[in-house]
Amino acid sequence: MNKTETQHEEIRIIIIGASRSGKSTAANVLLGKNIFQVSADTRQRSHMTCQFGMTKTEHGYVKVLDTPDLQAPKLREESKVREEIQKWKTMCPDAHLILLAIRCDSHDLDADVMRFNKFRRLWGDNLRRRLVVLFTFGDKLQKDIDELLARSHPTLQDIMDCAGHRYVIFDSSLGASKQDGRVHQVFNFVSELRHGFNVLIIGKSKSGKSNLGNYLLNTTAFSVSRGPTSSTTHTVTRSAEIDGVAITVTDTPDLRNLGIVKTSTEEEIKKWYAFHPDIILLAIRCDVCYSAEEHQMYQQIKKVLGEKYFTSILIVAFTFGDRLGKNIDEELKTVCSELKDVLKEAGHRYIVFSNEDPVQDRKKQFMRLRAFAFNEGAPFECNESRSESTIPIKPTVQGASETLHGDMLQPLKTVKVFTCQTDFQSRVSAQSYVETSYYQVTSVCIVVLEALDDEDYNLVLFGKTGSGKSSLGNTLVGNNVFKVEQGMKSGTIKSKWSQATIDGVKLKITDLPGLSDTHLSEEFIIREIARGTALVSPGPHVAIFVIAGGRKEALSNAIKNAPDSIQLILKEVGYRYIAIENSASEKDKKQQRDEALQAIRSLYRKNQGKYYAIPKEIDRLIEKAVEDKVKAQRCTMYEAAQNLRQEIAADKQPELVTEVEKEAKRRRWKCEIM
Repeated sequence: MNKTETQHEEIRIIIIGASRSGKSTAANVLLGKNIFQVSADTRQRSHMTCQFGMTKTEHGYVKVLDTPDLQAPKLREESKVREEIQKWKTMCPDAHLILLAIRCDSHDLDADVMRFNKFRRLWGDNLRRRLVVLFTFGDKLQKDIDELLARSHPTLQDIMDCAGHRYVIFDSSLGASKQDGRVHQVFNFVSELRHGFNVLIIGKSKSGKSNLGNYLLNTTAFSVSRGPTSSTTHTVTRSAEIDGVAITVTDTPDLRNLGIVKTSTEEEIKKWYAFHPDIILLAIRCDVCYSAEEHQMYQQIKKVLGEKYFTSILIVAFTFGDRLGKNIDEELKTVCSELKDVLKEAGHRYIVFSNEDPVQDRKKQFMRLRAFAFNEGAPFECNESRSESTIPIKPTVQGASETLHGDMLQPLKTVKVFTCQTDFQSRVSAQSYVETSYYQVTSVCIVVLEALDDEDYNLVLFGKTGSGKSSLGNTLVGNNVFKVEQGMKSGTIKSKWSQATIDGVKLKITDLPGLSDTHLSEEFIIREIARGTALVSPGPHVAIFVIAGGRKEALSNAIKNAPDSIQLILKEVGYRYIAIENSASEKDKKQQRDEALQAIRSLYRKNQGKYYAIPKEIDRLIEKAVEDKVKAQRCTMYEAAQNLRQEIAADKQPELVTEVEKEAKRRRWKCEIM
């Protein structure tokens, strides 16, 4: 908006507050001239009726209504107060701004709060889009304003929430230029509230926050990472004008990536007040299970910003909607209880965003958000129909100092695999995942045994939910034997097993669920550990830790910039990694499979065909089950072992899994809730 247009605008402002709160002085400052009478005698009674002033300023035609104290004797009856407020609406129709004057040295904040609550109750609609707190007598401020707000009357925080934490301080002791700066701040609030709205995007790394910001602004305003590292390391704000409406979007970093202590994290969250969000969008991926890390971050932000304020402007933004495998309403019926609680707290407001949305749909999404921002309390329209995360469960073992049998191999024989997709999954803390993974449990007691003479590889795939383990398994065996499910719950709930012969190489693959992500009870997870242990018997030759990465061609650069946690595990495995792009053509997939098999073969031979063995007590249970099957089916040991694994994977050996589970409990395997 240019200066000529501004000068022809009419700006209407109402100032409310207690007697002697500096309302008339503030009105004169805004008008740039002494229109309202101000008495220096504190014993003189303030005006008991409305006062109206108007003048032309550089900001346009400014009309200011100075109002009487709603706690005045003549306004004790509610009917009188209602009539008074109606008079204000008549004299200053559709006010652009309502300034609530509160003295910085107020000795009766209780009365200020009661006064405002009476006004809020009788004013009616859409106060949040008009209200700004005006702290007067700034020269009497004894402490920093943030400290005052932090330690002041608890209900004052409710007022600040209602005002979207917009406030300005008037100080008569300031020089002319600084005082003009405060006046400009008021009129900037007018422009912001009249012509646009502010959106704050929160969520974990790789949840699509930056993509969502670009979607809303209809331009590439935010940098989008193409690797395992996050591109948003600090708060970034960008603006645009769409169909005459200004929108300002603030993209926030994943709090876990800031590398700061808890108190500093809280301070970082409090800074978000300054962006005056009309909407907070919580970015959650459609194609990945809602994780405990996300829920913990959500709870922390809600606590710091205040539940009432936070949830009143919260909308859940489901990203990567093009990967949604079913109708969103059907999908939401199956999500975890934590995500259902989030949706409930958000008033069941949500939108599904897809980068493949046509222009018409993008405009509808924008209008939904605009309608919510400009009409407080109006019903929110969720998406039209489109074609339980978990508390993290950490499997650990007590008594890890048990005697190890045989010669212990080097740290985890792991080939690190980045599964490449069109977009990246969330940033993974590799070290923390290894500490909470299934494999950490099974490798407590390690025995070195000789492998078969021919190339027969026993592989185990592990990683976070949604990292692409099942897709990798399908790529390795050259067939869709592992179910791949896109959605907000884990596709791999139970351990799966399959085998195949590729170019003369026998592969036996155990696909483990992301036990730290899926919504599983402690009893279930212990049993699943037992099932996985039985399937991987007598032990894996190679353990493949799967992390979702980016496009294959961008991987080298992404690894260079990977976080310390990923660099650490890469160092521990001797920088062994391969790239598999699950969306590649069949020809490229075959080439990638050959590269993966070469890496597996190389590591297998380096370790002379030895593998990590499961605890001997469990191995005896499996051996006995195999021997029984040989006798019953009159088959070879190899055939019996393969048949047994297939039955375990198909839940047809519940008694055996129960025996393994008992041994696991005897060895004090347990789940700890983080």
